[in-house]
Amino acid sequence: MSGFDVVGVELGAIPLIISALKKYKNTSRRLRYARQKEELVNELTRSLNEQHCFVKGDLYLILKGAFLEDDKIDRFLNQPDSSLNELFNNQALVQEVEECLGDWYTPYITALGRCTTMLMAIAKSLTGLYSDSQAGLSTLIKANPPKNGLYEFGRRINSVWQKMTWSFKSMN
Repeated sequence: MSGFDVVGVELGAIPLIISALKKYKNTSRRLRYARQKEELVNELTRSLNEQHCFVKGDLYLILKGAFLEDDKIDRFLNQPDSSLNELFNNQALVQEVEECLGDWYTPYITALGRCTTMLMAIAKSLTGLYSDSQAGLSTLIKANPPKNGLYEFGRRINSVWQKMTWSFKSMN
């Protein structure tokens, strides 16, 4: 995946990963080692909530600058998975977005790509959420659709913290 379509994937993936982290935190509270990691989980959840807010706000301003109608912007921001293809198959709109961002387009897309890489590292560290058969965040989102606006996980969510810490260090 390259280009502006990464925004929609992030809008869908961030709430999914936050829900998985909350389930991990709730199911792991009884374990002594999990309590030691609680602050890390809390900080990661806060950071992901903030990132979701920033991406949503950026996207609103970008799409508004590209002269997209408010109802389409609202539908995309509130249901990114269902309106993703509609938005990014519109080449005229993608071109308008590129023109709106101008010289900032490439750095913006690069930053989103780094965020996507980090989201994938987090997802891979959460056993019970990610499997090796899933090729990326898009597949992960499709494999875990929300039910009544909430994500449900049939399996217990565990974390391989050392693996995740190593992934974060390698990203810097």
